[in-house]
Amino acid sequence: MGELQRLSPAWWGLAETALAQGDFATAVARCEQGYAASALVNDAAYLFPYVVTGVRAHLAASGVTAARDWLGRTSERLLLRSIPGTLGALDHALGLIQLHEGQTGKARLTLAAADSFWSGRHRFWEGTAILLDQARCATRARRPADAARFRAAAEHAYATAGAPAAPGRPATPAVSPLSTRELEVARLVADGMTNREIAAALTIAPKTAAAHVEHIRSKLGVSRRAQIATWVAAQ
Repeated sequence: MGELQRLSPAWWGLAETALAQGDFATAVARCEQGYAASALVNDAAYLFPYVVTGVRAHLAASGVTAARDWLGRTSERLLLRSIPGTLGALDHALGLIQLHEGQTGKARLTLAAADSFWSGRHRFWEGTAILLDQARCATRARRPADAARFRAAAEHAYATAGAPAAPGRPATPAVSPLSTRELEVARLVADGMTNREIAAALTIAPKTAAAHVEHIRSKLGVSRRAQIATWVAAQ
């Protein structure tokens, strides 16, 4: 158990770092490493941070089936121990899966339950992350006022902690290969919106939205929407 206490938080940090860098395979591998170590000693206290990180990584790397399998395996161990302060990760992870599947109504309720859990325990990392995830959900559900409210709350939390901006909603870089409109589109892509949803949000034609996305891909030298999202986060 002593080795787990020493190593598992570092492995989780490496998983989060890989996830932020778009290296989803490494993020998955680090999460599996943490899971295997916890499973050896029937641990849940050091496993719970991996739940949400692993779901994000599996959704990006493989899709919903892998993410649900991961959530099922980690849920079993967390529920077995039922340690106060850990179970909010299950709602948080499930909400991300529901959002990925397009079930925005269910995701909104599930993420709200996770938000209540994290805020009630004054968890800074999870609490700010859930605000940004709720902002993404609100954007997908075409609730711009709610999305702005969640983002503002996250940015306020990070500013209070001394950070210049909340992750996932960075300040506009001084020099960018994208035009102002393309930056708007790129951020909406990062929020998980389809071309049709982007068109509705910006009051443009779907073909225009699709053209903007293609121009962004060309300028950034990427081929997938996930890579656009990674670029936005890196800014």
